[in-house]
Amino acid sequence: MTHTPTRNPRLPRRLADFETLAEGLDYAARGDTGLNFFSGRGALRAALPYAQLRAEAVAMARGLVQAGVPAGARMVLLAETDPNFVIAFLACQYAGIIPVPVAIPTVIGGREAYVAGLRRQIASCGAQAAMAPAELVPYLEEAARGRDMIVLGGPDDIRALPGGKADLRPFGRDDLCYLQYSSGSTRHPQGIAIAQRTLMANCHAIARYGLQVGDDDRCVSWLPFYHDMGLVGFMLTALLT
Repeated sequence: MTHTPTRNPRLPRRLADFETLAEGLDYAARGDTGLNFFSGRGALRAALPYAQLRAEAVAMARGLVQAGVPAGARMVLLAETDPNFVIAFLACQYAGIIPVPVAIPTVIGGREAYVAGLRRQIASCGAQAAMAPAELVPYLEEAARGRDMIVLGGPDDIRALPGGKADLRPFGRDDLCYLQYSSGSTRHPQGIAIAQRTLMANCHAIARYGLQVGDDDRCVSWLPFYHDMGLVGFMLTALLT
């Protein structure tokens, strides 16, 4: 396994000047670059070229549409820092479903408190779909108990949804992109609606004025994808530039 390359010699660089996140991935998928995931010891665990990311996201999006998850529905994603989360987050963009990244458990033995918090988040955003890493599906099932969920499971369960030729429903420039929960350091976490145009403006400013991204730049992050800087500052800004 080798990591994705730094340069896109066949694809001119654009600094998040797209109307939507899906449009940005459509463009990135024409090149050779992508995301790489490393272990704590620095070993490459997975390479995810943007072309592969788009193909898998579109396939998952068709499955979600075919399963009956309506346009505009919320899908809670327990945000493990791995390719599965990235694929599901982008699948939502093509399916017209609003992803809701939430934290994974960070304290050993804190299951009861974590499940209670997750239950509040599922209820407050009105989620109709949810995905968790396989080992955390029992937590998700407990938190969603009593709710009418259309889709709930691990990455393999969501991938297994038959998509057939279900029509995609990509978001437009005036639509929402995702819900970002606050940290909850002073009160229960609150969901904040992030619009497509807001994300684009933020990523453009980061890439052009903050980081002044160039053709030879690579970025490395240890921040989790449920953290705003991990999600926007590194995952999405990298994809859109």
